[in-house]
Amino acid sequence: MFKLLLIDDDPNIIDGIDTIIQNNFPGVFSVTKAYDGYQALILLTEDYYHIIVSDIKMPQLDGIQLLELLHGEKIPSTVIMLSGYDDYMYIRNALKLGAYDYLLKPVNIQNFIDMLRTILPTLQDSCSTLSKSNLTSAPKQDRVNDYFDLSCSGNLYLTPEQIKEELQKLKQLIFELDSDEVCVKVNDIFHHISKETVSKEMFRQLLSDFLYSLMQSNSSLIKIVAQYKLTDNDLAAHIKSLPCLSQLKEKFTQVLLLYIGQLAILKKNNDEYLIKKAQAYIDKHYSEQLLLADIAAQFRLHPNYFSFLFKKYMNITVRDYILQLRINTAKELMKDSSLKLLDIALSVGYQDAAHFNRAFKNVTGLSPSQYRNGVEIK
Repeated sequence: MFKLLLIDDDPNIIDGIDTIIQNNFPGVFSVTKAYDGYQALILLTEDYYHIIVSDIKMPQLDGIQLLELLHGEKIPSTVIMLSGYDDYMYIRNALKLGAYDYLLKPVNIQNFIDMLRTILPTLQDSCSTLSKSNLTSAPKQDRVNDYFDLSCSGNLYLTPEQIKEELQKLKQLIFELDSDEVCVKVNDIFHHISKETVSKEMFRQLLSDFLYSLMQSNSSLIKIVAQYKLTDNDLAAHIKSLPCLSQLKEKFTQVLLLYIGQLAILKKNNDEYLIKKAQAYIDKHYSEQLLLADIAAQFRLHPNYFSFLFKKYMNITVRDYILQLRINTAKELMKDSSLKLLDIALSVGYQDAAHFNRAFKNVTGLSPSQYRNGVEIK
């Protein structure tokens, strides 16, 4: 059985690649996992791995530094690098240092399977390991300062209570779908975090509570958050596992913007559905006394906001829509000469002939009787 080492600071990436390997190469590979460069370095001083799949950008010790050590000590492991789309310089350096190939994230499953099948016949057995002297010169694992790697603006550090308050403001901006201000607020929060006022564990807990609060405040977010579970955008996993504030800030912002995009789509669909229901309600009750506030109340909306939505999707105001509906219905009824104009007025929602006459003339330019005479002449 061949030994394979997976190295990535994102547990979701590691678990995903491990699943691909187990499903497609059962009994072929023994997989070991490392979640940062220093942890991988320790493993590489203890054992030889036929294949190493490593992320390029990692805290404490990155993939290029590991590759330099392997290359310098002539360890014959086959190395596959994982890369984002903006890592061209790193990829070039990796290939110069003897990397077999690289894979872009998110990993294409078939490309990875084909790559492993090609590599298998070429794998070399060896007892070579990295020198333990590398451990003394490499960064120590999981130091407190490694987590708090962002500069604090003006030395004004947020206390846990103040962080909670700022996160509440952030939540409001998310529900307002204000992407620009969300980015500003996240940046502001993260650049006012310091080990002087909050521990790594406490900050992670505050962010986890914030995510839970988002879902409590808007049930739509439960499904949105769930659909990213066990993917590269699993925010709960990133909060718990990312090793430093800079990486967490970047991922936190990225995922919150995804949430906003999904909420915007849902809101648009919900608004359109609501206005269609409102239109059906007006079509059914147009002959009654319809007030804007009463219609809005049917859909639990403020009258001003309901009026805004109706105009946005119907391209006509509520008042004008009701007026057009009543007058068009009256026109149809006038074709029946047995119906009196007053009866028609009452049947389309007017309480007396005077209001009906005025409304009808404002829309058609003719009085009801003039219009009817024209219909009858035709």
